[in-house]
Amino acid sequence: MLAVSVSNAAPLFSLGDNADVFFNLQTGVKADSNVTAAAANERDDVIFTVRPGLELDLVRGESQADGSLIVQSTNLRYSDNEIYNAENLGVFANGSYEDVVYSFGGALSFVEDQTTTQRIDLDGLLESETFDVSGYFRYDFTQKVGVRIGAQFTNLDYVGVFDDQLPDRETVTLPLKFFYAYSPKLDITAGFRYRNADIDNLGTVIGNDPEDIQFTVGVEGELLPKLVGSVDVGYQERSFQTGSLDDTDTLTLAAALEYAFSPKLGLVFSANRDFESVSDGNPIESTSANFQLNYSYNEFWSISGNLGLLYDDFKASNREDETITLGVSGQYTPNGYLALGAIIYYANMDSNEDRDFDKTVVEFTATLRY
Repeated sequence: MLAVSVSNAAPLFSLGDNADVFFNLQTGVKADSNVTAAAANERDDVIFTVRPGLELDLVRGESQADGSLIVQSTNLRYSDNEIYNAENLGVFANGSYEDVVYSFGGALSFVEDQTTTQRIDLDGLLESETFDVSGYFRYDFTQKVGVRIGAQFTNLDYVGVFDDQLPDRETVTLPLKFFYAYSPKLDITAGFRYRNADIDNLGTVIGNDPEDIQFTVGVEGELLPKLVGSVDVGYQERSFQTGSLDDTDTLTLAAALEYAFSPKLGLVFSANRDFESVSDGNPIESTSANFQLNYSYNEFWSISGNLGLLYDDFKASNREDETITLGVSGQYTPNGYLALGAIIYYANMDSNEDRDFDKTVVEFTATLRY
């Protein structure tokens, strides 16, 4: 999906002294050579998207507090594969508060979505409804020592044609992280995370409910001149509360870095290694890396290049998938109300189980914010 942003627009109207209401509209047309990312029975199509929405920005003018509420509808129309036409609702709310020694915040979302079946042996697009709520609290005991605790609950329900073939799930995640200020710009961290998924039984298939215990160490802040971000490495064990799968473990990685070559040119890098799951809970050791080079020619024009790598190791079988994505995008923002964007990207997956696919996507968008 092409991400186009519009900032500094005047609100549609204001509510009192501390809240603004914006109208957002994104329209797009996309040519996709393989809409379902299928190894066989490929379907090419032209998809039209209209995404209107309302945004409420709260506590404007309060330096310590921030909050927003966004409600949007994503309307998808396929030229040939009309079976995939959809109207997907999205609701997003978040808020935060920062004081001298403590801060806290939370987020809530409900998203109706369509995704490809790349990791699942089904022919079509998966329709799902996801409800997610999370929160955190950070407290700094001294200028050098602090702690952050959090909680997240996610409920994933499959709907549509595959609702009787894919089990729903609930996931609870409890992270804990300690911070030590090695310098004014760099923190050393140590973390713990507990994660548990409750996967519904479906017919005679019993969901393999995974339980993860993870320990990490890391750094965050200004790692080098012009290099900022965070890196966490760790060890994770996965056991199963139900089913007959063997316990497994892995080394983990979570990195998010930005390097500024100049005020106009920057590199964004992210990497992740963690356990994922197919629908019934069978574990996937998933390793990914993404490189994005951004160049701002001036205040109106910008361009980006992207390289993504993904390796999936299915622990309950011999299956291994390698996926590479390449993309180039550009954006023109003539004012604070309008942004025009274009992207072309290519994706290819090489699997040792004859599930290879490739796809090419060309997309144009226009985004209005008022």
